Amino acid sequence: MADDEEFEIPTKPEDLSSRSTKHPYHVDTETNIENYSEGQLNKVIDQLATKMKKSTTLNIIEHAQFDLIWSLLSKPHIMFQHSGVADRFYNLITINSKATVTAISDAIRDSAPTFNKERNALKMYMFVLHWFFTVAKTAQSSAPKATAKRGAKSKDDAAKLNVWQTETQKESVISILISVLDLPLGSLWKHDQPEEQFVDLVAKTGYLFIEDGTSVKSKSMRMSLNTLLSTLVIKYGQAGNITGSLIHFINKYEYMPGPAAEVVEHLAKECNNTQLCGSLIREIGRINPKDLGRDANGSKNLAAFLVELSERLPKEMYQSISVLIPPWTASRTR
Repeated sequence: MADDEEFEIPTKPEDLSSRSTKHPYHVDTETNIENYSEGQLNKVIDQLATKMKKSTTLNIIEHAQFDLIWSLLSKPHIMFQHSGVADRFYNLITINSKATVTAISDAIRDSAPTFNKERNALKMYMFVLHWFFTVAKTAQSSAPKATAKRGAKSKDDAAKLNVWQTETQKESVISILISVLDLPLGSLWKHDQPEEQFVDLVAKTGYLFIEDGTSVKSKSMRMSLNTLLSTLVIKYGQAGNITGSLIHFINKYEYMPGPAAEVVEHLAKECNNTQLCGSLIREIGRINPKDLGRDANGSKNLAAFLVELSERLPKEMYQSISVLIPPWTASRTR
């Protein structure tokens, strides 16, 4: 990547293919892994690991590394059918993501003259992390159920969780996202704030874990997600965007009223910030009563959220009750 070239976060990963002209930086050489065996895929991982080991973590911006990463993720149905290959890829990306955050922190501390390489490397790693968990979710849902192998003690032995599915590793990824947001990102962009697409990408990666029902059942995962969302609200002014996302999740998932209320409580009590609380109540108050009447499950979830919130933050709810009375009264009379 040239010094003056910028990695533009794509709307779709395929926009970076060698055949695309949508972005100045795109893949030069695609490795077609369509018919690769597990052994051949492991050789590609070996090749990638060697390249990463021989250079700094920031060199993901070079085509020798990024093109291999893109080639593997662009064929998830191939890579994810071999859990060991996917695990090795995941470990490489997370280890180097952490090292990149450290390298950037050092560069900022040492007042490097420019941060083009650091900024682009960070954008690439966040893009790859988000892409990995997006395709992993799809690959898992379409994969055939595992069966017990001869000699296995139980079906559980034959269907162990992949590395990235364990609670410890999920928390590790959230920790990476938080450490990224804790950086003085404005320095990398030479502005008060980083580009909106980057902040949105970090948030969307966190949302992938919220949409994973098993993650929010874990107290430690919820605490990590609370910290992530709180940082986005307080440091990056994302209360409006997070409000819309949380309302969507509450409407869609029966398990979300409690975790969503916990996020709001964390911000109010631990961070002395009621911005998200007020924003959520106002947006719920703006919902058309006809929409509430049409979506029984969504209305039920929103009501459960408001009850949960009133128990956790009674003062804030009392102050905002007038905003909620008109639409909810109207919906009950229909």
